[in-house]
Amino acid sequence: MRLTILLSLLATAATSATAQIHQWSFTTQGDVQGGSPSGLEVDDLGRSCIWGATGPEAADLDPGTAEALCPPVHAFVACYAANGTYEMSITFHAEVEVVLFDIAITPEHDIVIAGFHDGAIDVDPGPGETILSGSQPFLLARYSSAGELLWAHSSGLSDQSL
Repeated sequence: MRLTILLSLLATAATSATAQIHQWSFTTQGDVQGGSPSGLEVDDLGRSCIWGATGPEAADLDPGTAEALCPPVHAFVACYAANGTYEMSITFHAEVEVVLFDIAITPEHDIVIAGFHDGAIDVDPGPGETILSGSQPFLLARYSSAGELLWAHSSGLSDQSL
């Protein structure tokens, strides 16, 4: 009797269960010891953006054949299309600690970040420099969906904004 009930339960579970289909995944190259992703945001198009920090070695954020290196001990935001294709990343080149608390994706698909930094930080991912400075100020910045800096504000013990 117990065996029949168990087999019935297994047969019912097997016929009513639906398997999820694996769509994509990847791992980064590099030593992430001491660093890690901190969070994930997904927009209405299925685009995924992760943020966090690298460990003592650089990490390649592009799962494809190209490289998108994030230097050691840097904060980053990396975005991927709904099919897992690398789109862009923003790394924060600072000689000081940078911590990203959260990101949000706007209806226009821009990326807004919030965090803090202790000292001077270049918030412009392009070839130019946009330096914000201060001692443990709050950081708020907005980037286009292509990763271009739109604006940044830093406030705390030393107030500065763009």
